[in-house]
Amino acid sequence: MVRTGIVAVVVSVAVFLLADEVDDLIAKLGVDEWSEREAASKALAEKGDSVVPRLMEAYKKSEDFEVRSRLVTILEKLGYPAPDECEKIEKLLNDYENLRFKEGENEEEKKEEKAAQEQSILEELQKIKNLSLI
Repeated sequence: MVRTGIVAVVVSVAVFLLADEVDDLIAKLGVDEWSEREAASKALAEKGDSVVPRLMEAYKKSEDFEVRSRLVTILEKLGYPAPDECEKIEKLLNDYENLRFKEGENEEEKKEEKAAQEQSILEELQKIKNLSLI
């Protein structure tokens, strides 16, 4: 029982330290020194999928073009679309779902219009970079 408690404490400390490290690396994306920005970008990309939510959050909070640009590049390297594209994806998927499950559309003309709208939404989704779920 004591060992389980010790393991839990060690894991908690490791997660806390990783969070601080990620925050520090994200902050370095906007420093003046190019080599520091490059090193931070590389280190964040090497952390992999585990930091993606933090990168998305940092993108939304930052107003610095350099930071946002580097975050998008890192996300693309990890196989994720940019945060702006994620919002667009969410909207398109909601629109698609609303069309697919719309009730009371029995007329042939309405069905054709609905099919055209669905196709348009799917085409927009396919245009989005790094979107591999379609």
